Amino acid sequence: MKNFSATFLQTLYAGARKLSTCWLITLPDETNIGFTDGDRPITIAGVTYSPDGGFRRSDNDKSVDNGADQIVIESYFSAQITEQMVISGQLRGAKVFVFQVDPRNLPTSLEDNPLTFNPVNRGRIVAVNRTDTGYTATI
Repeated sequence: MKNFSATFLQTLYAGARKLSTCWLITLPDETNIGFTDGDRPITIAGVTYSPDGGFRRSDNDKSVDNGADQIVIESYFSAQITEQMVISGQLRGAKVFVFQVDPRNLPTSLEDNPLTFNPVNRGRIVAVNRTDTGYTATI
């Protein structure tokens, strides 16, 4: 069970506010890249989550051997994830953390306890493929 702060629980129960989904990608060289589905950049703990990533995520897919779930994201190239990064394999092995925040009451850290955000998914990028319009990444 997730241990949410009282303030974040009020946000969840209110239902009227829109939560923003954020993707934190930590490359193997420890560089952090952040994206959000919100309409404005969000900064949390020194990482700016940009709205220009254009991620579209699949539903969770079970692996063939009933192991870990997989998701596939589709996106287009941006200033943060370039075609060269995909071609050179820089994204392979990157850690991915997907979480939701209240854009009107952002957490100061992703280490908060009780939680002031909703962790959704964690994983690693295991495959990246270039497409006609950008790339896909399997997490």
